[in-house]
Amino acid sequence: MTTHGDTPPRHVHRLVIRRRTRVLMSIALGLIAGVSIGAAYVYSQMLSIPAWIRKADAEAAAIDAERSTAFENAVLNECSKVRPVDPARRADEPWRSEVWAIALDPAQVNAWIQTNGVRWATHQRPAAEAQEAWPKGLVSVRIGTGESGTVRLGATVRDGAGGVRAFGLGVTIRIDDEGLWLNSSSVEVGDIAVSAPWALTQADAALRRAVPEEMQSLPDVRRLVAAAKGETPLVSRPVIRLPDGRKVRILAIEPEGKRLIVTCRTEGRTEGK
Repeated sequence: MTTHGDTPPRHVHRLVIRRRTRVLMSIALGLIAGVSIGAAYVYSQMLSIPAWIRKADAEAAAIDAERSTAFENAVLNECSKVRPVDPARRADEPWRSEVWAIALDPAQVNAWIQTNGVRWATHQRPAAEAQEAWPKGLVSVRIGTGESGTVRLGATVRDGAGGVRAFGLGVTIRIDDEGLWLNSSSVEVGDIAVSAPWALTQADAALRRAVPEEMQSLPDVRRLVAAAKGETPLVSRPVIRLPDGRKVRILAIEPEGKRLIVTCRTEGRTEGK
């Protein structure tokens, strides 16, 4: 028995050290297990498909090809309408209409992309580039509305192992004289969403890890990454050319509830633009 101030025997020190070592080892093992479980969960979430893309897939699948073609025709008819002239236009300026808008249901847009997107993308390219219009490995492209006035853009791609991975962006869209720009606020990889400023600094490395090798060097993929980072416009001339030579210039794309409001102006035929 020891009294206050006496030095404990050595075997007591050893017991205390062993107990502390066991406690520290238990804590360390618990932390390792927790991190491992957390990492496994995060990895599984990265391989999953975001809920909004799964919902968009289901909604698109419920719309058949006939309805998608009818949607395309309705949009083209709206674009082709004869509009009143812009009251602010001067006599020496090229003809342009007053501003008008069309409301689009993202489910209809996604169904149209699924059924007619490949055909449309191919027809927009010269014959020599037609095979690159819809990159091999790209499964689907989706659009939706997000929170706080954002537009959601998503894509699913087939990886080298035969699985499917999904990526998404939460963006606001800005259109100016240089083109259509993306201001990215969030990035999704699977069900994991992170802040865009940090994620996009890692975009090149993530592209190498997550996107099939045959897709990484495609101009469209590189351009999308650059556009997501705000380095270049996604589209330099956001216009729809009509058969009679007129153009419909897109001025804004904004979400309103569950719809996308596309604001446009019809312009007369001009050379070189």
